[in-house]
Amino acid sequence: MPMTIDPQNPGTSSELSLLTSQDLYLFNEGRHYRSYNKLGAHLMEERGTCFSVWAPNAREVSVIGSFNQWDEHAHRLEPRGNSGIWEGFVPEAKKGDLYKFRIRSHQNEYVIDKADPFGVWHQEPPRTASVVWDLGMCGRTTSGCKSAMPGTLCRHRCQFTSCTWDHGCVCLKRAIGRCPIANWRPASPIT
Repeated sequence: MPMTIDPQNPGTSSELSLLTSQDLYLFNEGRHYRSYNKLGAHLMEERGTCFSVWAPNAREVSVIGSFNQWDEHAHRLEPRGNSGIWEGFVPEAKKGDLYKFRIRSHQNEYVIDKADPFGVWHQEPPRTASVVWDLGMCGRTTSGCKSAMPGTLCRHRCQFTSCTWDHGCVCLKRAIGRCPIANWRPASPIT
């Protein structure tokens, strides 16, 4: 699907979508068991980030963040059918940017800024923004990865990369039961 810019909302794309009609059908039925692959912030290689959130009672949803100086008018999201999902593509958003969803309700013009419930990284409290982050390949060589073949890159989706017990990149599924939970620390996304 070609990426086009919505003339009414120049900051976001109206036609770049991660959601198919099958996704919307399953979501509406309550049987979309992999909604984490569609909702939240998803980096689209070097092109930008696709944002989506479920806000069924919203009148308007925007994504605000460090990439648009927290301006609610810069990147409005579009509703997808009657699903309650709002989605949009932001070319300026890149890995490490902070963001929230600004949701304007139908009732009494109530406005709230919410962190991404499907976000893979968030600021430490008391700050509440989500961080655009990719859980793709960790890129470490096998010298630090217990799950890959020697001499290759680790291709596991490593969210936690600083286990002091295992000393390296271990796929989270394989590490459960092998590493004391007190030793796991999330690797810092912003240096």
